Amino acid sequence: MTLFRPSLFLNRLRIEKDGHAVYDEHFHTGVNIINGDNSSGKSSILNFIYFALGGDETDWSDEAKLCTRVLAEVSLNGNIATLSRPISDDARRPMDILSGNMDTALSAPIQNWSRYPYTRGTSSKGKESFSQALFRLLDVPEAAGETTGKLTMHQVLRLHYADQLSPSDSLFMTDETWDRPVIRDAVGRLLCGSEETKVLENKLKIRDLDKELSGLDAELRAIFSTLGQTGESLSTEWVATQKRNLLAELAEVDRKLEEAEEEQLTSSDDEFTLAIQQQAYERLEKAQETVTDLRKKRDSLAFNIADLQSYLRGIQAKLANLRNSQVVQETLGSVVFESCPACLETILETPDHACHLCKTPIQPEKQRDQMVSMINELALQVRDTETIVARKMAELENVNESFGDAKSAWERESRILKEVRSRPTSKSQAKIRALQSRRGYLERRVEEQDKNAAIANKISEISRKKGDISTQLQKLKDENTAFETAVENRIATAYTAISSEVKAFLKRDFPREKEFQQPDSVQFDFGANKISVNGSSYFSASSRAFLKTSFIIGFLMAATKHKFFRHFRLALIDTIEDKGMEDLRSHNLQNLVVERSLEAEVEHQIIFATSKISPMLNSKKYVVGRYYTEAEPTLDFSARTDANKGVWG
Repeated sequence: MTLFRPSLFLNRLRIEKDGHAVYDEHFHTGVNIINGDNSSGKSSILNFIYFALGGDETDWSDEAKLCTRVLAEVSLNGNIATLSRPISDDARRPMDILSGNMDTALSAPIQNWSRYPYTRGTSSKGKESFSQALFRLLDVPEAAGETTGKLTMHQVLRLHYADQLSPSDSLFMTDETWDRPVIRDAVGRLLCGSEETKVLENKLKIRDLDKELSGLDAELRAIFSTLGQTGESLSTEWVATQKRNLLAELAEVDRKLEEAEEEQLTSSDDEFTLAIQQQAYERLEKAQETVTDLRKKRDSLAFNIADLQSYLRGIQAKLANLRNSQVVQETLGSVVFESCPACLETILETPDHACHLCKTPIQPEKQRDQMVSMINELALQVRDTETIVARKMAELENVNESFGDAKSAWERESRILKEVRSRPTSKSQAKIRALQSRRGYLERRVEEQDKNAAIANKISEISRKKGDISTQLQKLKDENTAFETAVENRIATAYTAISSEVKAFLKRDFPREKEFQQPDSVQFDFGANKISVNGSSYFSASSRAFLKTSFIIGFLMAATKHKFFRHFRLALIDTIEDKGMEDLRSHNLQNLVVERSLEAEVEHQIIFATSKISPMLNSKKYVVGRYYTEAEPTLDFSARTDANKGVWG
């Protein structure tokens, strides 16, 4: 038969107590039946299988708790390995893996085994988990999501095992620790062949490239901020042009200098001049005027701001007083005096709308209107004054900055004047000095262009990197668009295939549920952990058990027809007669499972337990081990000798 990848099959299961076997049976591909009475330990065997393959099981029966180790010889995509896990009430137990069959493993020294922790972490010094190891051996991409993290064998196997304790209307085996909709959805989509791992890898690359792009943008902004110019003006071409122009001007200045020096040596009437001193004095005088004007403007603004702030405080106080007066008036307006506070005589009756003491007519509405008008007017004055103060403060800040620059310019011109006054200068000397000054300026500009050339090259390199990253980003985004479209198409195909397989089971059920007889649509949602038939999910307990078994087997059968599924081509069933299902209905379901298994052209494995085996299936071809009873259960603690006792025994 054809073998699809991934495929995980159990060849042999051995359960030990202190190194002695209390259960040791061989399994095969196709249908395997564990047959026995109720309470004979059949469910414990299925739980041991689930645990041995990587599930997280802690709710052991009292008999199972007496066991110390479980070993499973498995076929991983056709390769044989033996898995071993210690049995404990503690969760997240490690796994030992040895390449080879069970007999080899039982006689192998401990150093030949490789131990893997349940999860990768600091306690395991970064060693990969057994889930990672098994996924690798099964050729399953290390499934991970942005919100789920890395999936584990435990989470994936929950969709391969229909156990008795989980609700019969749920798709997944119950898990109180990790049972989140986002994890269930990720597991379901993975087993349906989703390529979302590639999408996530691309998303992570996109995130890293976006960070790198942001870093390059920040670097460019820092460069432009330092230069005070845009990146377009500081290109390598612009810098080269600037440098050529400066070098040409520098050559011209050198030529003029040479002429001026020669003229100074040959000239006999080179008179001294005070023109340079006069020019320096005029520049200083102009700088002094600028400083004086700015100082006056600064002082005027400061005085104006102080005056405005004083005025503002005054009207703010008036506004506060008016509001307080309004409150007092509203509070005391109803106070009635029995005697005059001045002469202490009894106060006569007061006419309406008049002062209780002085009898002056009162117009309350007019007073309130006047009070409100005054408050509004003062509030407007406060707002306008605050606006003016803010504008004046900004203007003062600008003037202070200009004043500082002007003062620095004045100090510079003062030094220049002092310098030119200290020595007499001829016309030729003045000319030479001016040319030398210009030459020094041009040399500094050339040096600046050399520095700018390095910066321009840096900007060019950053721009090139940005272009490369943008190209990579677009390519990754285009790939993800294509991947996501392909994923949704594949998922839709998988869902349709599973639905068709489940429908085929339901149609062959006994006429107990109307919806099962004509299942026009079977809808399921991995995230919600629900399944419905023709939009209905309310059925009898036994029908829900039938539907759950149909879904688990239907999922497996769909995976035998489509290679892209990442289902393990394995099903563990402990609901074959659950929730009071009648014997004939259970027999029919068992026969259907075997019939569909025999029709499959791809290697697969189904292991189910029953206490009501179909007479058609009660043969060594399907039944694993003996018939188990409460007196002679699956776990036999009576045998204390073991020919296959290994070095761990």
